[in-house]
Amino acid sequence: MALDKSSFEIEYLRGGSRQVTSVEHVPGCEHAPTLALSDEVNAWAGRHRVVFTTALMRFLRNDDELAAVVGHELAHNVLKHRWSQRRWEEEADYVGSYFAALGGYDPEHAITLWPRMARRNVDGAVFRSRQSHPTFPARMIALQETILEIRGKVERGESLAPEYQD
Repeated sequence: MALDKSSFEIEYLRGGSRQVTSVEHVPGCEHAPTLALSDEVNAWAGRHRVVFTTALMRFLRNDDELAAVVGHELAHNVLKHRWSQRRWEEEADYVGSYFAALGGYDPEHAITLWPRMARRNVDGAVFRSRQSHPTFPARMIALQETILEIRGKVERGESLAPEYQD
């Protein structure tokens, strides 16, 4: 229900309980979130939007997992990736982990999320993406290294800026 042009209410379920919160609209992100009706557990990015399927939203266990997906897909847009390549998937994992951490979420949840998604989609998206996505062992190793890098920066009080080189 819209309150006015500067805020709106969102109704959601958390722990089986219906909640309502008022959210202030703050312009700043040009990447619009879009919900697609689909039974496929998936998300993707494309020119100023990030798309999440309804099946993905049901599949996610918590906000940290959602932040892992949002960070990854948002990173594709911010880095101007226009089609899927293994190198770009690796970059999106790296930068997306920083986005999740900067948002106050635990990027470590990506370590259990991505393999769980692969097991869920064994007959769908995972097989279609083998050429364009890193292998899961390589992906997990890279994510663990990124998480250690982020934790180290937090412990040292350093800025959470990715050491991304284009």
